Amino acid sequence: MHIRPIHQGDAARMAELLEQLGFPAGERDVRQRLDYWLGDRAGALLGADDDGQLIGVAALHVTPILEITGKFGRLAALVVDEAHRGRGAGRMLITAAQERARAAGCLFLEVTSSNHRHPAHLFYESLGFTDSRETSRRFVLDLTPEGDRRGGAPAGERAGAGSPEDARRDAGGLADAGGLAGAGGSGDAGVPGRRVTAAES
Repeated sequence: MHIRPIHQGDAARMAELLEQLGFPAGERDVRQRLDYWLGDRAGALLGADDDGQLIGVAALHVTPILEITGKFGRLAALVVDEAHRGRGAGRMLITAAQERARAAGCLFLEVTSSNHRHPAHLFYESLGFTDSRETSRRFVLDLTPEGDRRGGAPAGERAGAGSPEDARRDAGGLADAGGLAGAGGSGDAGVPGRRVTAAES
């Protein structure tokens, strides 16, 4: 097993992984997402490859900080194939993301995880992440047309099952610890979540 960059040829396999998360996506949709991810110099898509098969993906985004000198890395998504969990792929992906973030000048790495995903919280804490919910809160404003019609209500506040708000709340998420589902990622929108960080010292 090794870590490699994601490319457009992975679109079909990534669609399968997203479906395992409960977010069905066609190959065409995934290709469109890969277009903007692969073209973003501040982003990185890392894949766990097992003998030619893509079994996991991590999405990292680097953001500059204004308050202090430096940047931080956000683990926007993490998914490991159901059949390959518990073999260390998730840990390998996070380690690779840490290394990429450190090389980019990041001071810390963060990930957001929904409150109900307790196994994911334990997984992140086992890797050295600390829960910062006692010192900070996250506020989200929905910028989609649906949010505009609701008067800018936070994403997820009035969401129905299978809605874009549900996707933003739970997207990103499958850590490689005992088959747990949901590692937070780019969502948790509208849900008071646990924000865990790992300092890059």
